[in-house]
Amino acid sequence: MSEIVFDSYNIENLNIFALLFQTGYLTITHIDTQEDFAEYTLNYPNFEVKQAFVTYLFESFTQNGLEEIESAAKSLRQYLQADNIEGFMNLIRALLAKIPYLLHIEQEAYYHSLFYMISVLMGVEIDLEVLTDKGRIDGVLTLTDKIYLMEFKYGKEGAKMDTLTKQAIKQIRDKNYGERFLNESRPRLLLGIGLIETISYQNTFQRRRIKTHGL
Repeated sequence: MSEIVFDSYNIENLNIFALLFQTGYLTITHIDTQEDFAEYTLNYPNFEVKQAFVTYLFESFTQNGLEEIESAAKSLRQYLQADNIEGFMNLIRALLAKIPYLLHIEQEAYYHSLFYMISVLMGVEIDLEVLTDKGRIDGVLTLTDKIYLMEFKYGKEGAKMDTLTKQAIKQIRDKNYGERFLNESRPRLLLGIGLIETISYQNTFQRRRIKTHGL
């Protein structure tokens, strides 16, 4: 951001970055000075602040209560650590079911964003839109003992969930996304996620999981 942002205090038209900076959600991590122009890089001051911010954001987006979100985040992490994908996906369904249908956006990227927020809440590292020499992985979710390669497939009303999840797994295999992690000793798990927008705008998730070793 430029320096002028920090002087933006129009109460009727507050700059969101200036507001986040003044309230402590963002801090200056780097200043790039070129002649008379200075560019400021803003970031979260620490993980706790980032997690708090994303928690409030997720509360606003999904209408889940703060205590419910914190409890769900803990359970989701435990499910992943125990390789309980069924429990993990069921809880995500429950969280997203509370999003008012008027707020749903009929785009796959919308659900990428929600998954990113959920991962931050869990304290789990996730990278979205990871580029490889053969394509782009929708998501790479990293735990201490395993790596999940995620592919999303979005379908309109009438699409078959089993078809979407099979397509997602097939793409990960055909594109050989796991090749990027050949030097990793951790097992890679392929996670295909189907998203169907029903006529009532309630989203259903299903997964197919294949455990891979030495891919």
